[in-house]
Amino acid sequence: MAPRIGPEPRDPGLSFGQKFLHALPFGIGIRNKPRYYLDYLKSMWENIKNPMYARAILRRGVCDGCSLGPAGLVDDATEGKHLCNLRLQQLKTHAMDAVGDEVLGDVRELADAHVNYLRKLGRIPKPLVRYRDENGLTAISWEEALDTIGERIKKADPRQTGWYVGAQSVSNEGAFAVKQVSRGLGCPNLDSSARFGYIHGVAGLGELFGVPAPTSSLKDLLGSDLIVLWGTDPSETHPLILKYLHIAKDQGSRIAVIDPRKEERLVKYWVPSILESSVFGTRLMDDYYPVRRGGDIAFIQGVLKTLAERNGFDHEFINAHATGVDDLTRPLRQLAWGDLAKGSGVSQAEMEKFAGIYSAAKSAMFLYGTGITRQRHSLSAVRSIATLAAVRGMVGKKRCGLLPLGQSNDQGAVDLGVVPGEGGFTVTQMIKAAAEGKLQVFCTMSGNLFEAPIDRNVVIRALERIDLRVHIGTVFDPSMFHPPGDVVIILPSMTRYEIPGGCTTTSVERRVRFSPEIPGSSVREAKPDWQIPALIAAQVDLANQERFPWKDAAQVRADLEKSVPRYRGVAGLREEGKFIQWGGERLYEKSVFDSIPGGKCRLRLEDLPPVTE
Repeated sequence: MAPRIGPEPRDPGLSFGQKFLHALPFGIGIRNKPRYYLDYLKSMWENIKNPMYARAILRRGVCDGCSLGPAGLVDDATEGKHLCNLRLQQLKTHAMDAVGDEVLGDVRELADAHVNYLRKLGRIPKPLVRYRDENGLTAISWEEALDTIGERIKKADPRQTGWYVGAQSVSNEGAFAVKQVSRGLGCPNLDSSARFGYIHGVAGLGELFGVPAPTSSLKDLLGSDLIVLWGTDPSETHPLILKYLHIAKDQGSRIAVIDPRKEERLVKYWVPSILESSVFGTRLMDDYYPVRRGGDIAFIQGVLKTLAERNGFDHEFINAHATGVDDLTRPLRQLAWGDLAKGSGVSQAEMEKFAGIYSAAKSAMFLYGTGITRQRHSLSAVRSIATLAAVRGMVGKKRCGLLPLGQSNDQGAVDLGVVPGEGGFTVTQMIKAAAEGKLQVFCTMSGNLFEAPIDRNVVIRALERIDLRVHIGTVFDPSMFHPPGDVVIILPSMTRYEIPGGCTTTSVERRVRFSPEIPGSSVREAKPDWQIPALIAAQVDLANQERFPWKDAAQVRADLEKSVPRYRGVAGLREEGKFIQWGGERLYEKSVFDSIPGGKCRLRLEDLPPVTE
């Protein structure tokens, strides 16, 4: 179906060879296209030893493939089932056996192994220790491990201790426990993997609208006049969104892509859960704007300038619900088109074209990813996108809003405040301090620092200078195998699907889902992720048993609800399929921005970044 707004989409500019390959069924000739059906068969083979448990995870567990997080095979936004290749890739790590002792005798070469190779070795079997100048890992009891950790933390300066959470593999209960324990031990240095992109994606929204969170639900994509994919390729990171884009196209939505790279998979995609699309494919991208790297702010200002000159702002919304419009429009008039074109890498005509299409839209959804949130001026870029949405009142209404895309449970880490305390270090600052010999203890839960956008040699130098490293996780990652300053201890945790009493995670829709315990496979000595920080705290000081008296996951959720008012109702989540969605389907209904003094959102015009970057 042709888009219901804007001019007829241009030809995507494919070569004759590309057109031929696009005409083949199932997209078999497209390079780098996910091979879903092969992935299904591969997953069945990988889990052939425990097929019923793997099947139970897919049917009953909350998806951990990306930040969309649907429950089981149920799709919340549309009818039908959900199953993507990212989830299938994760499945084996939940269902496989523990690694054998023969692997652990000499682990020096494993420090340079790829993370996918290490995950295939098997689950972490038991507490393990490695001292300086040793080549291998040695099994120890939980009592010995906790005793060593407790004694070291007692002697360490809390300001030279750090905690880090890999949000993708940790439950809300586990992340909350790390936060409470680190704060209780006087440590201000706390951070999560959301730091590497996602936290900027929501912080910018919080500055303009009041709440650091996505504004909408996934169902708002369906039927929106305009959908903008900004610095993201969801075909690689969030495959389920491609299903929604297919349905949106059938309903007349127009899809614009703004990115330095023209991803062929966004021109046309084969959605496996929709028969016609899986065979013949779906034309997705209607418009492409090839902004240069770091040119997003200049592009937005060109669009804003056009809207301002053509009376394209929603003045009724702005007058009633926004501040800063004069400070926005006055400098826009002074901006030179030559500077904007040079800064964005896009011509004046193309910026004016986007503004014209946007002006015709009665609803619009903006999705953005690491192309925005990991650039140098990420906060400014996010605030600019938010301002672009606000000047036309595209917030707080059906089929309107902003969705920053991240990893599984990134939003949970943000909601729970897994961030540095007063005077504390971010994870980047902790790594720098460790490399300088200023961090004595570092505890990480499912956090592989080599996946962070930090120079690998700096991370290695940091890891090898820390006196005590504690790695908590379900599977091995390369950071565990680098020699310690003095001692490294590895503790086995349960997967989300093994935790007695179940656990919760939070999706990009602010939906806090309960994932039940699924019997069928476990590592005997693994413990729930929320329990391990509490055991460490009790070993440091027995009085901490009263401060963190959790006996089960339900008690952790009860404490969590008391500490995080937005999570009201989470303590009552005990059944499969249950959830709460804090803030409702969309934030700022009726354009009420009550988290900002005065109740109005704040429009901003950012400084243009230098073109030389």
